[in-house]
Amino acid sequence: MDDSLDLGELDITTKDVDFDEMEQDIQRFASEPSVRKVLEVGVDLQNYSAQIKKELDDIESASIEDYLRQIPRVDSLHEEIMACDKTLEAMEDLLVTFKGSLGQLSTEICSLQTRSQEISMKLENRKSLDNFLGEFAREVAITKDFTDAVTNTEAGPNYVKIIVELGNKLKFVQRPDIKTTPAAHETHAKFEQLKGRASEKIRKWMNQEITKIRDNFPDDQMAIQNSLLRCQPLIKFIKEFDPSTADSVESYYADVLSKLYLEVYKYTCKNSLRKMAQISMSPETIVPTMQRAFFKKKLAPGESTLFFSLGEREKLLDDILAPPQVFEEGSFPIESLLRSVYQKLIDTVTAEHAFASYFFDDDNITTTIFTATTKYLESFFDELLPRITDPICTILLLRIIQAEKNEMSRRRCFKINTHLQTVAKKLADRFHAICNNNIQSLEQCDPVVFMENEQTAHHANAMTKRFSEFARSLSLLLDDEVAEIAVPDMHGISASVIDLLERTSKEFKTVELNVIFLINNYCAILATMKTIEGCPLLELFEQKYVDCVEHFVDLQLSLNFKDLFNIVRKAFHKLDSQEPVKIDVIEKELKEIALDFKDNHVDKVKKIAELQFHKFGDFNSAREILMQLAKRLVLYWAKFDQLCKSTIKGPIPPWLQNIVSPQQVVLNIRPITESFC
Repeated sequence: MDDSLDLGELDITTKDVDFDEMEQDIQRFASEPSVRKVLEVGVDLQNYSAQIKKELDDIESASIEDYLRQIPRVDSLHEEIMACDKTLEAMEDLLVTFKGSLGQLSTEICSLQTRSQEISMKLENRKSLDNFLGEFAREVAITKDFTDAVTNTEAGPNYVKIIVELGNKLKFVQRPDIKTTPAAHETHAKFEQLKGRASEKIRKWMNQEITKIRDNFPDDQMAIQNSLLRCQPLIKFIKEFDPSTADSVESYYADVLSKLYLEVYKYTCKNSLRKMAQISMSPETIVPTMQRAFFKKKLAPGESTLFFSLGEREKLLDDILAPPQVFEEGSFPIESLLRSVYQKLIDTVTAEHAFASYFFDDDNITTTIFTATTKYLESFFDELLPRITDPICTILLLRIIQAEKNEMSRRRCFKINTHLQTVAKKLADRFHAICNNNIQSLEQCDPVVFMENEQTAHHANAMTKRFSEFARSLSLLLDDEVAEIAVPDMHGISASVIDLLERTSKEFKTVELNVIFLINNYCAILATMKTIEGCPLLELFEQKYVDCVEHFVDLQLSLNFKDLFNIVRKAFHKLDSQEPVKIDVIEKELKEIALDFKDNHVDKVKKIAELQFHKFGDFNSAREILMQLAKRLVLYWAKFDQLCKSTIKGPIPPWLQNIVSPQQVVLNIRPITESFC
């Protein structure tokens, strides 16, 4: 250890001494803790240095003596280290040897794995070969017992297992890798012989079962079909290995069932015609037929609305998909009869499709079976519909057909959808034709036939009653699909009814009776339409009624308050006009109108009210019209008051100061109107 003092580049030979720098060094050295401690004690530095040197010499001597004492121990440690090195060297040699052994072992393991894989592959190949040879031997071999079973066993449920085995053999020998083998060539002829015998036995048995269905239809049909389902592998066999035989069996089944169902529905339709009520075929229209009273020569219109009434038939809407009904002897609505026919049809088609399409594995066989039946039903409708004159009947039948179509869609059976669409089209066309016939009868009707007594114009005529029932019944039958078909024709007939009512109203001698006739008829129509929800004609006839009531109110005011009515009409182009237009009127004329109104308006309103309920057949309608008339009168008087005040300039004359106010008019006539509430 070098304890010499580093003086840097100090030149000790210099004669120039920098005492300032020396002072700084002394202060720096004095700040050292060890130096400061010595200075504080006041030690003699010269003696202290000698003491330190002596202590260092003592320590050095002690260290040398300690080193000499440790020499034997160091020798012992050296020997131990040498022994350890030898041991480690031996262990290294052992590990190298072990590593070599492990490498050799790994090589042997890999070799064993390779051999194991080879052995496993050979074993798998041998198993596959054994299985193949076993299968080959089983499938190609034709034993005497098997031949006897195929040849002599009766076709039926007990024959299924044998046919399944034969089918498996035929599939095996027809495999591309098998059919070229000598064994397959050798057994080919024998297999063909067995296949032919089996197909023929199955064909004969199937035809016998189908004949049983024909001879015992419909009582044993379901039982026989259920037994056939257990033998479905038989038909599957001939469909796969003898398609021509399978086609002949399927064709025979379809032909037999087609004829059976056709005869059933021919009988059902003829029976329906025999039991059908004739009311739907009556030569009726909305224009009633003329009836001659026994003691009168004059023709009177028939007033019965039964032909257009939905009546008990409305219940069919809730039971459209109910099970087919059994009808005893008697007369029944054609809608009920045909509902049962078509409910039975869709149930039959669904059941037959479930069996035949599965058994024969042919989705089109159902269409083949029912083609003749559906064509007959369409021809039946072609014969029936021209005889039906009831529009309610055609729409109800349309609802039934659409419900059956929707039900078949829900069942996911679409085999007679085309037929149902065709029938629906025929019904819609017939409905249009019936409506057109009614429109023609309305257009060609002579309004004179309704004028039995012009003084009874408040009675709704027979045509109105029949039309109201027609509209009500059809409205009850409307749904989204039917509405598209029926509503346009309903509006067409409505237009013709309105035209006939207006033509009839013109046969009355007075305008008042003309309007009263229209109001009474529109009121009767509305009374019926408001009994149902969602009538598509309600808005049209409400507007016609409102227009006629406004006309009647103005007519009554013009008849009973002629001068007031005329001058207000002349001064105000519209009653809601703010200011009157300038007209040529003198104060005297205004005064006469004001005084006359003041003296007579209460009596005139009483007279109108007394006659009101003799003019209208409906009390509520008469009361409503009276209220509107009173409101209208007050409005006219308010406008007259406005006209007077804007016309007379300068000092207000006494008669104008004492003119009755609109509020007073209200108070004067309120007791009259309220007496009818």
